[in-house]
Amino acid sequence: SSGGVQKQVVSTDGYVQALGDGILYIGVPANRGGTGYFMSNTEVFPDPDQWTPGNPYEWVVDTLYPTDPQLDNYGGSNLYLVSATAGAGGSASCSVTSVASGGSSTCTATADAGYQFNSWTGACAGQGAVCSLTNITSDKTSAASFTAVYAVSATAGAGGVASCSATSVASGGSSTCTATADGGYQFNSWTGACAGQGATCSLTNITSNKTSAASFSLVPVVVVTYSVSVTAGTGGSASCSATSVASGGSSTCTATADAEYQFDSWTGACDGQGATCSLTNITNNKTSAASFKPLDGDGDGITDSSDNCPLVSNADQLDTDGDGLGDVCDDDLDGDGIMNSRDNCPLMSNSDQLDTDGDGLGDVCDDDLDGDGITNSRDNCPLVSNPNQSDSLDNGVGDACGAVAVHTLPSAGLLGLIAMLMIYGRRRLGQQNTRHFPA
Repeated sequence: SSGGVQKQVVSTDGYVQALGDGILYIGVPANRGGTGYFMSNTEVFPDPDQWTPGNPYEWVVDTLYPTDPQLDNYGGSNLYLVSATAGAGGSASCSVTSVASGGSSTCTATADAGYQFNSWTGACAGQGAVCSLTNITSDKTSAASFTAVYAVSATAGAGGVASCSATSVASGGSSTCTATADGGYQFNSWTGACAGQGATCSLTNITSNKTSAASFSLVPVVVVTYSVSVTAGTGGSASCSATSVASGGSSTCTATADAEYQFDSWTGACDGQGATCSLTNITNNKTSAASFKPLDGDGDGITDSSDNCPLVSNADQLDTDGDGLGDVCDDDLDGDGIMNSRDNCPLMSNSDQLDTDGDGLGDVCDDDLDGDGITNSRDNCPLVSNPNQSDSLDNGVGDACGAVAVHTLPSAGLLGLIAMLMIYGRRRLGQQNTRHFPA
C-alpha cells in the first residue's frame, strides 16, 4: 500500500511482505484460516533477499492484529538508505545505513597502514575522515579516497641535532628539515634526501620515504698571535720562553752574559728591566735587544780579563817585577821570594836581605849603607861609618876605609848607580804604598 519495490516470501501458512522502505508486513489471509495482519513499524532487516522460508528471522511486532483502517492509513515509514564506499588504501562504513526522515548517521573513513584519508565525495564531501550526516530526507551515498603516506626523517652526527617539520607526508606533500649545530660546531653537509642543501633543507613533491643525515664540524678557532724576539750584542746571548704568543699572553726573555762579560741593559720592549725580562698581556709584536759589557770588578776602567789586579783599582797597571801581577796586589813586588811585609827592600830584588848598617833597609836600596848620615853618593867610605869624612891622603877615599878598603870598595860609578836605584825604588813605592810595607 505504500509503493516501492516489494518482496514477498510465501510460506505454507502465510507470507511476509517487505516494502522498499524496510517495513515488514506480516499477514495470514482469512481465507486460509488466518486471524488478520501483523505490522512492524521499524526496520527489521535491510536486505530481505537474505531470508528464506528455510532461514526464518524473528522480530518483535509493534502492531498486533491491525485493523483495516490502520492498514489502509499506513503511508510508509519514509526510511532512507545511507551508504559509504572506499577507494584503495582504506575502508568506510556508516553507523546507520537506513534512517527515518530527519534522522542522522555517522560515516567513518579508516586508512590502511601507509595511507591517510584524503577526501570524501558525495554526501560527505568537504568533511574529515569522520563524516556526520543529519536531518536526512533522502538516500545518502559517499565515497572516501586515500593517499599513500611517506616517512620523512633526519639524523645528526656529533656536534648538532636535526629535525623535520613533518615526519609523515602524503604523496606529493612537503617537509622542511633543519640541522642545528651545537656550541663550537658548525653545519657541514647533508647526505641522503637533503644532500647538497644548506642547514635548512626543503623537500617537496614527496613520493617516497625520505631519510637525511646532517654532519657537523668544529668551528675553526681564529687565534691572533704576536711574535716575541730578542737579539744580543757582543758578549752574550738572549732568548725568550715563548716566541709566538696569543693576544694577552706572556713571555720571559733572558739575557745571558758570556765569560768575562756582564749584562748591561735592554732596549725595546724589555727596556728598563734586568737580565730576566717579563713581558705580560702582549697585544702586539715585541722586540728587544740585550747589550753586554766586559767585567771590571774594581772599576778602574781595565776589564777583568786584561786587569793585572782585577779586584783592586790600579788604572796605571804598574808591575814592578813584571810577573803579571800589579804592584797594588802583589805581595812580592820585587820577585825575590821575600814577602813585601818582610822584605827590607821590597822594590828591589835582594833575596840575601843584606843590611850592612842594620837599619832595616836592605843594602840594595839603602842610600846610606854605613849609616853615618852621609848618602852613598857623597860618602868617601860608604861601607864604613865615617861621619867626619876624614881623607888624609886626599884621594877621595875616607881614612876609615884604609888601604884595603880602597881596593875592595866598589868604584865611584858603581856606588852612584846603587844610590840612584835606591832613590828610584823609594820614589816608585811612594807614600800610597808605604802602608803595605811596615818597618
